[in-house]
Amino acid sequence: HDSGDYTLRVVALADGDEFVIEEWINPTANIAADEYEYILTNEDHGISTDNFQIAFVFDGNTENINWWFIDDISLQNIENYKFIPYFEDFSDVVGDIPEGWSRDVDNFRISNTNEAGGEEPEMEFFYDPMVDGEFYLISPLINTSGYDRLSFSYKNFLNATTHPDSPYEIEVVTIADGDEFPVINWSTPGGGLDAEELQFILTNEDHGVGAENFRLAFKYDGASREITYWRFDDILLQEVYTVTFEVEDESGSVIDDAVITFNSIENDAGDYDFEDITEGNYNFTVERSGYDTYVDDVFIDSDTVIEIELSAAEDLYELSIQVQPEHGGNASGEGDYPEGEEVTITATPNTGWAFVNWTGDTQNVDDVNSQTTTVTMPSNNIIIIANFTDDVIYVEYLQDIDIKVYPNPAYSDINIQSNEIIDKINIVNTIGQVVFSKNINASEHIFNIEQLDKGTYFIQIYTNEMMFTKSFQVIK
Repeated sequence: HDSGDYTLRVVALADGDEFVIEEWINPTANIAADEYEYILTNEDHGISTDNFQIAFVFDGNTENINWWFIDDISLQNIENYKFIPYFEDFSDVVGDIPEGWSRDVDNFRISNTNEAGGEEPEMEFFYDPMVDGEFYLISPLINTSGYDRLSFSYKNFLNATTHPDSPYEIEVVTIADGDEFPVINWSTPGGGLDAEELQFILTNEDHGVGAENFRLAFKYDGASREITYWRFDDILLQEVYTVTFEVEDESGSVIDDAVITFNSIENDAGDYDFEDITEGNYNFTVERSGYDTYVDDVFIDSDTVIEIELSAAEDLYELSIQVQPEHGGNASGEGDYPEGEEVTITATPNTGWAFVNWTGDTQNVDDVNSQTTTVTMPSNNIIIIANFTDDVIYVEYLQDIDIKVYPNPAYSDINIQSNEIIDKINIVNTIGQVVFSKNINASEHIFNIEQLDKGTYFIQIYTNEMMFTKSFQVIK
């Protein structure tokens, strides 16, 4: 017939309010005979009211149908109906299994052990009594309606023979509206399985997430004699969230190629989304060349957008420390530092050696005669030399020596002044080649450096059979 629109509805009536349970709008063919099952809740159907009724409603012209048959209406209380998040650690269990769980053999039972990695007790499938077949331990009903994805985790351990006589399987599955979906399966794992916490993302398509009638099940298929026991614990089914980062610089311009590491997971540059994150506290870093690294932590309990502002990185300059002679000792404090930072440098002589002084780019060294002193970083790279000697008398003599090399950096002439007679000078480049040498026999000397290439050089100054080294830079 074609006499207009019509609708079939099953509704709940609670204190005068109507809640739709099921609805068919203008069905174009027969609705096949079937048994329908629904979970009614207080929030969606008003079941906690004193005045509660179930109604079957036909809305339209009866010429559109022949008949609508209804039978075997049942409304019953569901004990132990669970919601998300759902957690079971098998503590405080009265009997062999928790209330609301079901089993088809007594081999599933509580064990006062903790081999799966949680705290005792835990659940187990034990080999005795000897059985052979397919056996389930099934959780209570869990309402997953409204969810597309959930995180499922639990702790797992299997003690089994190394050479089983017959094949067997252990498996974890979901059961949604009567349909079974595999989560993980082991087929005849000879020697057993080490204790491990396993985590999975369950989806609507692959595991039936979204069903009101949803269960978790632990399944053994085979002869129980092939194992000693299968133990598991700390079952957790919980919501997952998406964390998205938005990254800008100090001016508000978008940075679209930063590298973000969230909970030890590093995404590709520019990938700012992290999915399937469970509730908890997480550390993260945001890195981009030319900017200071951003480090922080965040508590996640919903889909979250994190806004990040990166600050431009300060220019860094290299402090290089050399040791003369190399076997005389060692020195610390090298690194890259911003202009103006005070850096502690320390010279440590080897056994039988003594520290002499610091030479090189020492214009910003607080005390050139102190083993531990500070350097105030300039706006250029510098080289400082820790000098050692195995002659104690030499060390005492050097305390009275004052040698100046200036200007530094220089581009035409270098001045050398000393309170002792300078016998000779060598100029050495950074690869150890002597590029200039001259006998002086004076306490002061000026020499031209225009023939030298741009770069860093060392002046070896000889006086009274002693040798001092200072560095300088040639600029063009």
